[in-house]
Amino acid sequence: MALIIALTVSCNGEDGAIGPPGPAGQNGTNGNDGIDGNANVTSVTMAGTSFIDGENNYSVSELTQDILDTGVVIGYLRNSGASTWFALPLSFSGFEVFIQSMQLGTITLRANYNGNDVDLRFVFIESTNKSAAKLSKQSVLDKLKAAEVDINNYNEVMDYYGLDY
Repeated sequence: MALIIALTVSCNGEDGAIGPPGPAGQNGTNGNDGIDGNANVTSVTMAGTSFIDGENNYSVSELTQDILDTGVVIGYLRNSGASTWFALPLSFSGFEVFIQSMQLGTITLRANYNGNDVDLRFVFIESTNKSAAKLSKQSVLDKLKAAEVDINNYNEVMDYYGLDY
């Protein structure tokens, strides 16, 4: 008993200095990790969708005004269940699919053919630089380029932002 009391009393000391901040943590959206302090990266996957020749509107509540004003949206497409994602705009053998426009909560794709049972994935990158919309969007792209991340390469973007495949 005396040994326990002696150890308890003798273990008091001064607190050490506060350590440096740790890496960016969970952003709470889709289980994605923030990288380099930018926790404002989210992604949305729409599995088993289809599109027609012409305009196709998709409701995406994650597309906020901040992203429209100063952020970047990167789109990908694949056949449902396939492992390879293709960046939008996509053009092959005369077939094209691209993001035509975006407005709050809606992304409009344009295609020149009918596509069935496809998965769409949109990555929303909110800029941490809100000074000027065009500069903010460019700063996001410049940061990716400086990190040698090819935005057309799905795996590189997912790895850079710590997003689930």
